Amino acid sequence: MSPNYQPPVSRLLELGELPARKNPWPNYLDLDLSEEHIDELIRMALDPALNDAMSDSDEVWAALHAWRALGQLRAEKAAGPLTQLLVRIDENDDDWVMDELPIVFGMIGPPAIAVLQEYLANPGNPIWAQVAATEGLKKIAQQHPHTRDECVRILIQQLSHFAEQDETLNSFIILQLMDLKAVKALDVIKQAFEADRVDPYVHGDLENVLNEMGIPVSRPQPIYKPPKQPRKKKQPRKKSKKR
Repeated sequence: MSPNYQPPVSRLLELGELPARKNPWPNYLDLDLSEEHIDELIRMALDPALNDAMSDSDEVWAALHAWRALGQLRAEKAAGPLTQLLVRIDENDDDWVMDELPIVFGMIGPPAIAVLQEYLANPGNPIWAQVAATEGLKKIAQQHPHTRDECVRILIQQLSHFAEQDETLNSFIILQLMDLKAVKALDVIKQAFEADRVDPYVHGDLENVLNEMGIPVSRPQPIYKPPKQPRKKKQPRKKSKKR
């Protein structure tokens, strides 16, 4: 079992599933959590005994509550340790990590940028974990607009390696750039398409990508040709009767 946690962090062990399903998230700082509890919250978020606890227990939700609290505290110190959880997406099919950790990185903000950049650039990290890192960079750019150019630059730089990295990763980087309307990424996006190193199921074809980024592209319309009608046989004229 996990080492003991002290109040108020220990209260997260009792919250269970209901607050986890609540949207927007509860304000965990109402539990008197503060910066002095960051180390213990990191320990709880990473605790394998909690992350892999029985699915019907309250304790299995405690790590989730801990990482949310770290996001609300904008805990710069937590950015690096939290990336350790990203492998759970690929290894444990952990949708909660996939859905929520990018949001947490967005809340932590600029201090998480370099951490995510390093994680994303490591080809040894699993694909969906890297995808979550791209999502985290997008969330940071959206929540902290002054970081947008830096986050876009990192995503473009990573996409420039499209030839040697997984098509799924390429496509989700393009998806993040689409959401950020990063028109400066167009050249490398086109190159990835031309090299057939993307998965169009993620974002559609190149024309769709351009349109979503605010660059209208008219698709060539097929020339309409009416279907040929079968020629009617001429009916012989009826001779009129002479009076």
